[in-house]
Amino acid sequence: MAQPGCNETCGNISVPYPFGMGDTNCYRNLAFLVICNDTYYDPPKLFNLGNKEILDISLQGQQRILDYVGRDCYNSQGNSISGSQREYDYWLGGISTNISVFIDLLGFTISDTANKFTALGCDTEAYFNANNSVSTSGCIMSCPNKGVLINGSCDGVGCCQTSVPKGFNGMSIVVSSIYNHTGVYDFNPCGYAFIVDYNWYNFSTSDVLNFTHNIDETGYSRVPIVYDWAIDGAIVLETSNSSDWPFDKRLFLKWK
Repeated sequence: MAQPGCNETCGNISVPYPFGMGDTNCYRNLAFLVICNDTYYDPPKLFNLGNKEILDISLQGQQRILDYVGRDCYNSQGNSISGSQREYDYWLGGISTNISVFIDLLGFTISDTANKFTALGCDTEAYFNANNSVSTSGCIMSCPNKGVLINGSCDGVGCCQTSVPKGFNGMSIVVSSIYNHTGVYDFNPCGYAFIVDYNWYNFSTSDVLNFTHNIDETGYSRVPIVYDWAIDGAIVLETSNSSDWPFDKRLFLKWK
């Protein structure tokens, strides 16, 4: 339920306190400020300060957002094609370009109970590393033809899943290929890797040909990922006189 006098919905999404929009009395602190964009979207869409689209907020301490898919694509000659995004960092922060602030929401962690690291492909290497962790986990997959793929099966043939560790607010993924998909190009020109709400994703054999979901304005796929949130936490703001790195002022705020 929202604070008195505050909007409690954005489109069809409920925005319960401690989250809120608009006036400062509507949200607990900056980490819980969300923005309802009804100027460019009909129905309106809800975003956090890192400009990640929010799908829903639960008072049980979880928030689902849309985030991007890593992909590694080739043409029939085995040459990398434009639009590949082989490395990607998952975190709830971002850069607010209008005020040149880098935002890191330390009170939000990638849910270890609701998400899986997922990789797709038949000539694919994919790994993830939790921020500030020395350990790396991932998958290596090879399959001779699309006939060995099974809808709904993610046991390491065309689709691989593994658990994510607990308590990290960010993770990095890398996806690559051994033979540049030259032997499987006809049915699998790309490898994909992403962290995803495991209740949402169900493997389809067509995914290895072209994995497209929730395409954004620039043509990139996004999938839902679940973050755990807590009232106690911290936020890091790094400010600069321009939108360029490095940021020259750092402010660490903590609350209880």
